Amino acid sequence: MDNKERPGSEEILREARIKIIKIASVGIAGAIILSCYAYTQLDDTVTQMILYGISSLTSTVALLFIFGAVSLGRAEKNRKNFFLYDRKTKADMPLSALTFSEVRHRLLDFMSIFKRRGKLYVGDLFDENPHIPEHFKPLFCYEILYELAIEDGAMDARSFLGFGGECADIFTKYLRQTEDYELATAIRTYIFDYSEENDNTKGFKEYIKSKKEHIEAKMLGYAKKNIEKFK
Repeated sequence: MDNKERPGSEEILREARIKIIKIASVGIAGAIILSCYAYTQLDDTVTQMILYGISSLTSTVALLFIFGAVSLGRAEKNRKNFFLYDRKTKADMPLSALTFSEVRHRLLDFMSIFKRRGKLYVGDLFDENPHIPEHFKPLFCYEILYELAIEDGAMDARSFLGFGGECADIFTKYLRQTEDYELATAIRTYIFDYSEENDNTKGFKEYIKSKKEHIEAKMLGYAKKNIEKFK
């Protein structure tokens, strides 16, 4: 997978609006030039009418583009933040009010979309799935690890370690995006050390349980730090 982080939807909307405004500006400038030129064609009524018609059409299209840019601006302004929007007040709560419990509750609702027969499969979440925004994936990693820490998930420690190198690469990539290098290295080491002959499941379970509070803090911290991406 591409290591370069994809732009958030907010950045995409802003860039689209800027491009539309630029195109509309060129159109309006062209319409003005055509009108000025048409005004000089006093001896050729047909040409003058054609130029005025083209100028009018160009202006209309340019105005439609501007209307589209304004609509995009309003859409951007009115977009609801995934973690902050309060359905009761119909407004975003203050960032300072966001808690780990709220982050996890909303994240689980989103992750449930990708469950099959009530279970969440690691491969489904990260295999270039276009329906999962890139900035959600570090949180998905932490949630899977958190479920292992509290032993409250469809996956047990042995199953997780048994996923092998691909799983190690996925978790290393997304945990490092949050600058959680120590946990990324530990997860990678436990996965590659695991085998039927070397069952390190007990050690991994003890380790991941000891990281429960760390995972909580990282999930909340990541959501807050990147809150503008979750619109």
